[in-house]
Amino acid sequence: MELKEIAKQLEEQSAQLSAQQQDAQQTAMQETAETLRLEAERMAEEKKASDEANERAEKRLSDKREAEAEQLRQEAESRRRIAQAADEAAERIDKAMVAKAEIARQLAEIEHAADIAAHQLQDALHKVVETTPDHPLKRFLQHAPE
Repeated sequence: MELKEIAKQLEEQSAQLSAQQQDAQQTAMQETAETLRLEAERMAEEKKASDEANERAEKRLSDKREAEAEQLRQEAESRRRIAQAADEAAERIDKAMVAKAEIARQLAEIEHAADIAAHQLQDALHKVVETTPDHPLKRFLQHAPE
């Protein structure tokens, strides 16, 4: 009987080891599944963080491009305003030059008229001096009373 008992003990031990092996295998499978689940969660979190970082980077790049475009628009507007102010200043200068030329022309006309008036005045003075009228009583005094 000893053999039967030994065989029975071996069988029990074998069953026990088999059960332990199954338990260990079950535990290992559960741990593996848990590890795989945790790894999948970690990878999902990393992907989410990476996607968010990429979105932020794209947004920063988009904002930067938009700011550059706005700056270029403002610079173009400033250049347009400066060019417009320069054009207006040139127009005012042109008008001032035309007005100056007109004033110079009028001044030349006035000076010419003044010269003519001065000559006419001189001529009139010489004429007056040359043709001084006779004394008003000269007519009467030339004839002796009779």
